[in-house]
Amino acid sequence: MFFLMKERLDKRYKKTIFFLLVFCLSFSFFQCAQAEGGIEINDCSDLQSIGNDPAFPLDGEYVLKKDIDCKETEEWNYDGENYLGFEPIGSAENPFTGKLKGEGNKIKGIYINRPSMDNVGIFQKVENGEISKVGLKDFLVNGNDCVGTFAGIIDEGIIRESYATGEVSGNFLVGGLVGENNRGEIRNSYFIGNISGEKIIGGFVGNSWGSDAKIKNSYAVGEVLGSEDVGGLVGENNRGEIRNSYSTSSVVGIDSVGGFVGKDEEGEIKNCFFMKGVVIRFVLEKGRAMITVIWLM
Repeated sequence: MFFLMKERLDKRYKKTIFFLLVFCLSFSFFQCAQAEGGIEINDCSDLQSIGNDPAFPLDGEYVLKKDIDCKETEEWNYDGENYLGFEPIGSAENPFTGKLKGEGNKIKGIYINRPSMDNVGIFQKVENGEISKVGLKDFLVNGNDCVGTFAGIIDEGIIRESYATGEVSGNFLVGGLVGENNRGEIRNSYFIGNISGEKIIGGFVGNSWGSDAKIKNSYAVGEVLGSEDVGGLVGENNRGEIRNSYSTSSVVGIDSVGGFVGKDEEGEIKNCFFMKGVVIRFVLEKGRAMITVIWLM
């Protein structure tokens, strides 16, 4: 009798252990699948939570699961006089180091109005991080120095298969996608819209700096307005590499103005061109304004 009961208990324990094992393995698989997919971004509040919520760390991997409308940011963060809009994620000291995967989806209508702030864009700074297959549509971004739609600064990071449309304005180092590309890589991407600022202003990137800085298979379309180092694609290319890229932007400036690059400092530019635009250069000479206009048909 004792041995019969023991045998039955052993069978029950074996079944219990088996089901517990299956449950644990299933749960572990679910967790792994969730981790592989990344943290989901389903609305603009999720996006703003990055770096502001422990569940949304700056080194996390994020997935844009659908198109999200951020037009509501036009009425975010009122300072008593103006709406400042979306708050750029992270900081120069605590940059975004994770990944944002768009899967072909778009973020629409983000409004950022921070004219006294440096490092302005969705991210203040992306350092060794990656942004891929993300579309930014109808953005309005205004900042001081280092201003772009995706980021104020890319530091050894990557942007690929992505684009932005809208208007970007600032003072120094202003670009359609990024204000400053510091040894990062941007490829298979584009910007359509208007850019304005003072110095080092580009239709795609303000400044591309360092021998490891790369821009490939990319283009810019729109209007670029500045005073010094103003280019249809890049304001200043400082030892960077630009390949298979073009600009059809109209460019207006005073000093170091170009349809493709405003100023090139020992950079490498191959298989690139600009066309169908107008480059206007203003020069003050003996108290008179001299205007040089180059039509590109």
